[in-house]
Amino acid sequence: MSKRHSQFAHTAGSACRLSSWLSAFYTCCYVLAFFLCVCRELAAEISRDYAGRKVLCVGLLTGCFVFLSDLLRSLLVAYEVDFMVVSSYGSGTTSSGSVKMKKDMSIDPKGRDVLIIEDLIDTGKTLEWIVAHLKTKGVESVRLCCLLDKKERRTANVHVDYVGFTCPDEFVVGYGMDFAEQYRCLPFVGVLAPHAYGASEPITQTNNSA
Repeated sequence: MSKRHSQFAHTAGSACRLSSWLSAFYTCCYVLAFFLCVCRELAAEISRDYAGRKVLCVGLLTGCFVFLSDLLRSLLVAYEVDFMVVSSYGSGTTSSGSVKMKKDMSIDPKGRDVLIIEDLIDTGKTLEWIVAHLKTKGVESVRLCCLLDKKERRTANVHVDYVGFTCPDEFVVGYGMDFAEQYRCLPFVGVLAPHAYGASEPITQTNNSA
């Protein structure tokens, strides 16, 4: 997967040229075709690791929903799907590290192999809390899968088992990720230009569920 990790910042300027409207808002993009290929590759890895077992796939809403759908369509093992909604919130654009559970899982995870699926992981503080939370419920195992990994932002001690791409520390939207509930369903991931969120310079993006 290392080859993929080096591609994120260099490949998809072509998607920025889809229209003059898009080029006004995005400075760098990564197109849908790459994500679909990565979903198939990740699904193959996951299927090998969980061969003969039934996986409980847990998506962290809301940003994961597009990635989760594409990923699960390529899985070759039995699975169930559930969701959690958590937030790590503070003032402005930074996270306080205080975690609030808004929706817990509906399926009892006791004795289950759990795969947490996330769109983007940055500090890892919320995921560290979620893993600890699931272990109190007696899960058999917990693994983490994400599309985009902002490693340079990591402060928590979490191991991500399946990574699509290593992401630069930019404000990215699309393919499920949003800014103020906009841009979620764009068929690519783009770096949002500062003027699109009312800033003169780029700001740090905080993923409230990772």
